[in-house]
Amino acid sequence: AVATDDIKCGTYLAYEEPAISFLWSEQLLTHCTYCFTPVTSLIPCFTCCLVVFCSPDCRTKAWSSFHQYECKAMEAMTSMYQNIFVAYRAISQKPLRYFLDNQSKFTKYDHHRAAGCYDYEYESD
Repeated sequence: AVATDDIKCGTYLAYEEPAISFLWSEQLLTHCTYCFTPVTSLIPCFTCCLVVFCSPDCRTKAWSSFHQYECKAMEAMTSMYQNIFVAYRAISQKPLRYFLDNQSKFTKYDHHRAAGCYDYEYESD
């Protein structure tokens, strides 16, 4: 597409809600796990000691949305397996109904981007 008018610096051309959002492990104790705001007064999780929140409201929202599922697995997900954390968060942020309702979209757009390196042959037992 080509713009037909001048576009001023700072003009939003599009906005899209992220499908997934999370903090890198080095930011888990310096930023709110729910809204990502830098935290000066820490509000801890009631169960784990690996995340903080900026307010009791953010703690409640995180718990009802995703943290109740992640809480017991945070230590493993923030270790050498951090790449698993993104997939886990993607699943835990949406209810099962979302995945069932959108199953055809996931199937339609499930293209591997690594030129066939996922064509494994598995041994059967």
